[in-house]
Amino acid sequence: MSYEKAKKVLKRFGIICLIIGAFLTVMGIILFVGAGVAFSDAARAENAPGFISGGIVNLIIGLDALIEGIICMVASKDGSKTGLVLFFAVIGIVFSALSVLSGVMKGDVSGISSGIVSLVVNGLLFYTANIVKKGAKAEKAQKASGADNN
Repeated sequence: MSYEKAKKVLKRFGIICLIIGAFLTVMGIILFVGAGVAFSDAARAENAPGFISGGIVNLIIGLDALIEGIICMVASKDGSKTGLVLFFAVIGIVFSALSVLSGVMKGDVSGISSGIVSLVVNGLLFYTANIVKKGAKAEKAQKASGADNN
């Protein structure tokens, strides 16, 4: 993959992360706030903690995706800022691998499949960000050598 194409792919990753992050953040808020209202009745109050904790988890994952999207967008314009993208990709790979292992141990096909998809996506993100980082270094070196020649 070329440097220019990798920058475009990284920008698309950023847009996708922003959309998913916004959706998950809104869903997290709805679950968190809605659980308190919907389960205020004492007869159904035992279900509230599950919805509240689900809302908190969605909120955290959504905010993480929003931050990752913003970082991808910035790195797609300035390849020297790919360090955080690589960091988030590695974190995603680790948690995806843990999800797959957990799914295997529990026999949860859904956990295994979502973990594998997440592994592939984060692996592609890491690969793309690495190409952008190397391309930015080469571009910077080329500009520096061009300036030395003048």
